[in-house]
Amino acid sequence: MNASEDIFDLIQAMNSHEKGYFRRYASFHVRGESNKYMLLFEAIAKQKKYDEKELKKLFLNESFV
Repeated sequence: MNASEDIFDLIQAMNSHEKGYFRRYASFHVRGESNKYMLLFEAIAKQKKYDEKELKKLFLNESFV
């Protein structure tokens, strides 16, 4: 496994309380309009199977890709 798949597995293993805690914690670290951590977290959390190509296509115009 690579690091990206490990992150996917970690997010999928989180329960709703843990995901809520992450969302609250990440919201404290917002600079500018949006939080890149949250965009990525939410996109990965919605996936049923990790698909890096789909994530790259989804965030094609973002500066963190």
